[in-house]
Amino acid sequence: MRWLISTPNEFRQPSVYRTLGFDGADQANGMLNLLPPTSQQGSQDEQALVALLNGKWSVGQLATLNAAFIVGTSGSSGFNTGFRIAGNIQNFIDLEMLGRVAINAPTTTPTSYSLSFDGQNDYVRLENPASLNISGEISIEAWIRPEATNGLRNIVAHGNSFAPNAEVFLRINDGNYQIGSWDGQNYLATAPIPQEDIGRWVHLAGVYDGATWRLYRNGVEVGMTRTVRGAIPVNESWAIGARGTGTERFFQGQIDEVRIWNRARSNSEIQADMSRRLRGNEIGLVAYWSLNEGRSDRANDQTTNRNTGLIIGTQWQQPGAPIVSPLTDPSRDAVQIVGQSRLSILNRRVFDGNIELRNNNFWLSGNLNLFPANSLLQVQGTLNGALSSSELQLMGSVNTNLAGLRLLNAKAMISNHQVLLEGNWLGTTTILNVQQINQALAVRGGVNVDVRLSNISIGPINLPTRQITLANRINLNTVVNARVDVNITNSGFSASVSGRFTWNRTTWQLPAFTVNVAFQSVEELANLITDQIRANAYNIFNQLFRDAASWVNAIRTRVIEFTGNVAQVLRNSFNQVAEDAARFMNTLNYTAEQTGQALKDVYQLTARQVVDTINRVYSRLSFEQAANLLRNIGYTAVQTGQVLRDVYKIGAREVFDIINRLYFNSRAQAEQAASVLRDIGFSVRDVAFLINDVFKLGIDDLRRLLTNVFRGVSPSVIASILAEIFRNSIPLPPLPPLPPLPRLPF
Repeated sequence: MRWLISTPNEFRQPSVYRTLGFDGADQANGMLNLLPPTSQQGSQDEQALVALLNGKWSVGQLATLNAAFIVGTSGSSGFNTGFRIAGNIQNFIDLEMLGRVAINAPTTTPTSYSLSFDGQNDYVRLENPASLNISGEISIEAWIRPEATNGLRNIVAHGNSFAPNAEVFLRINDGNYQIGSWDGQNYLATAPIPQEDIGRWVHLAGVYDGATWRLYRNGVEVGMTRTVRGAIPVNESWAIGARGTGTERFFQGQIDEVRIWNRARSNSEIQADMSRRLRGNEIGLVAYWSLNEGRSDRANDQTTNRNTGLIIGTQWQQPGAPIVSPLTDPSRDAVQIVGQSRLSILNRRVFDGNIELRNNNFWLSGNLNLFPANSLLQVQGTLNGALSSSELQLMGSVNTNLAGLRLLNAKAMISNHQVLLEGNWLGTTTILNVQQINQALAVRGGVNVDVRLSNISIGPINLPTRQITLANRINLNTVVNARVDVNITNSGFSASVSGRFTWNRTTWQLPAFTVNVAFQSVEELANLITDQIRANAYNIFNQLFRDAASWVNAIRTRVIEFTGNVAQVLRNSFNQVAEDAARFMNTLNYTAEQTGQALKDVYQLTARQVVDTINRVYSRLSFEQAANLLRNIGYTAVQTGQVLRDVYKIGAREVFDIINRLYFNSRAQAEQAASVLRDIGFSVRDVAFLINDVFKLGIDDLRRLLTNVFRGVSPSVIASILAEIFRNSIPLPPLPPLPPLPRLPF
């Protein structure tokens, strides 16, 4: 900083104002204009003497701001002051603060408290509210003054629980600080506890940012571990100073300022807030126990969630952690600043407010109007906050309309180079980030939401390469773990929706799809997801029913409705061989005849193959059952007869009797019977004997029939068979007459 004492007129001389680094008269006059007039008609020239300071103010690693301060004296009015602090914060926000300074008498610092834990049975029970059952990103903070570091000693913990295994914790474990979660195995970041921490106040913060657990000690990262597992839901209470059940892992020492966030906080945010009390309405803050009550058996949650803790055994103790309150009365501060504050983004004013000095920080309060009046995006409200030596942070309630998306109970936060919006959308807390994209502001962010689908009808589903029905209908009852990422600009709303669900013991990934019209409710999102599931019905079928067994079981249990050809699907979609198809059909309570029909029509098995398969899969058929089955499913008399002869080893007479009854209604003609028996494979002799026995033909008729049916058989063979059949009934030719006897000579 450069400083100079002069008169206003003298300061306007180039040789004078250049000593403060000003290049021209306009800059010099701008410096003098910071000083308000001493009377209504007066001017800066009334000041007899002015003290001027000009230079740079470093706001941590965020920005270097131009700072100008002027004090004027007047013979009639005494002191008068003015200042201006302005500059750009990380190429995103332009800040300007203008005002005057007054000096007051100093005030005393209020008393602070903390809770003391004996390490034996003291803890604070916090129950298990829905607002604290967090998945994924999380931040946990606390000030501690440890007296023992051996064993497991929880600082803040959710659980643990079993069936399922689950826990989220910030703790001490055998001389180490740890932050992480557990589901049967640990996912954590850890760091050794320095010896000097024993008996001293230490700030700890643990963060999971979606990819990495990070552990901070006094605002400095001391441990990190990359892992896909962050915070997890737990079926057990939270607790301060012990396990959630209050039965073990007791902390020994003092604990103060416990905070839980449902988002990942940055290192700069942790550093900026670790040494000051919060208001309770900060974005992402879902629980805040300042532990500053000083009496009572209740630890009050300063957020609107009101997760009040029950204090069991612990004692109030003074003093608490070394933090300051943002809520002191500025009129009682030693130095009081009154003025105006302005914030601009992309050369447009977005915030106008007042400015005060509190606890050595500039406190700003005013109106936010984030977007132009003609924009599809509107965010308007009142913000309060501070510019400290390391951070700019403003926060407050706002009304939103983001191209149709409305955040309920919305809040806005300007933090360093970020503008965040938080509110309820789709029934869950949603955080959106306002970003500068192509010289315009866009709103981006995402939310995870569980979408219940009840009795969603999908189908029919057909095999694309062939018109084969795989399912007439699937009745879907499941919960989709959906992810919605929004990108909202002045051109309109756009959201990418993805997700997954588990059904029929299989997890299916929903392909991402884009929605260009804002939706407000989970029911609307459910309808959009349902449409996508229906559009991807075949892909869902393939993923949910990857094998024949799962498909058949789904039919058996009525998970899917199916009235098509089971064997056709088993063969063409699941590549099942005939016997496996028969077994699945048996599982589905298809009869042997229905299965046989499928084996014949779809697998084109022979009659013998059908009977052999049915006999292996079902109980063995009798020969009459087999013949009936084969006749009913369309095999010919010959095909049936061959099975009876070859499989059941029965003779021509039994085969004929069955075939005659089933195929000829017991009215077969002799030549029909002979032809069928011949084609079945019976010999000419077997046929001849059967025809003679059944039809009682004469020898000539039988010879004629056999000659016609067995054309390849020689007449001599037929004659010998006939001789065998008719040997007792064929008439012998007459004997020739005897010659006359000779006369005797006597």
